[in-house]
Amino acid sequence: DLIVPRDGPPPSQGEAANDVASTANSETFTALPQELRIGLSVKKLHEVQSLAAAIAKLASEVGTAKIVDVGSGKGYLSQVLCLHYGLDVVGLEAESSHNSSAANRVQRVR
Repeated sequence: DLIVPRDGPPPSQGEAANDVASTANSETFTALPQELRIGLSVKKLHEVQSLAAAIAKLASEVGTAKIVDVGSGKGYLSQVLCLHYGLDVVGLEAESSHNSSAANRVQRVR
């Protein structure tokens, strides 16, 4: 179980989003290998690289390798976190068509 102690009240959603955005903007990330770029637009690639670097850094800082990606969509972020950063990721997605797309994509990029 991951429990991160905080001083004071928990952050609002806006504050939490700003913390992640700040980390992502300050983070220098390594370029993804070509196989992980399959199907990503330039915009999506930038988003995935930035957020994955921020999440990997935060996971390292709190000492965990386990990530839950809620609303994982087609799995782009989950796959980068797992295959590029070596994190254990569980993706949760309610839209069944996204689940099958993610499963098909992971077979192509491995």
